[in-house]
Amino acid sequence: MAHSPDTLSALATELFAARESRRYNPRPSHSGVSLSVDDAYAVQAIQLEKFTALGQRMAAIKLGLTDEAQQRRAGWFAPSFGTLTDRMMISSGGVLSLSAGLRPRVEPEIVVTLGREITKPTESREELLAAIADVRVGIEIVDPRYDDSEFILTDAIADNASAHAGVLGTKAFTADAAEWSTEELVLSIDGVDQVSGTGAALMGDPLSVVADVIAERVRLGLVTPAGLAIFTGNVSGKAVNVAAGQTVVVRGSTLGEVSVRVEA
Repeated sequence: MAHSPDTLSALATELFAARESRRYNPRPSHSGVSLSVDDAYAVQAIQLEKFTALGQRMAAIKLGLTDEAQQRRAGWFAPSFGTLTDRMMISSGGVLSLSAGLRPRVEPEIVVTLGREITKPTESREELLAAIADVRVGIEIVDPRYDDSEFILTDAIADNASAHAGVLGTKAFTADAAEWSTEELVLSIDGVDQVSGTGAALMGDPLSVVADVIAERVRLGLVTPAGLAIFTGNVSGKAVNVAAGQTVVVRGSTLGEVSVRVEA
């Protein structure tokens, strides 16, 4: 059942307030609100409008549901996405403040930046490659507003896909130079390797999930703008807990490295 704009707006306001005040919020599905995927994206879009009203701008999107098993379990066969604003981006070597969130966790990712606006699905791999300005290694920081580990797709989308922050490597590579499927990322904390994975974990090829999320955004009536960074998904399949005083580094086999320091 589709919900009224007032219901979706009220839910967006509730989730936005939970983020701003750094508190947990009840899941919509546990509160008697059964959202469709499109409803959930509408809730997310209202929150983005609130960020924009505060002077923030859309800087990146982060992807979920980036492997077949996840999609089968969710019953939705497209990547999900959330939005990161410019104020959610952290410079490589910068600081992740734990006090700015609830329980931030880190993930290793391959990140592409678009060189042009995309308004329709790409028709070929070559067309998509031509639209990519650069490729980098990245760290995504996730921080859900729900106090449990359950995954319900529509709850996750309404919560902006747990988007909290993102870190981009300073070294940029051209799209044709990237080893898309075989690129291996290793995430370490204080020099100790924690998790790793290759681009093949993302539906066999990170470019595949980028094409799929662009098509999903077109379906939702959304433009994918030039300059947008796309965190293509967690290649390790696991988000890693962090603690104050630690340094997180993600190393790529060819894409260089990126780091962030964790403070209380």
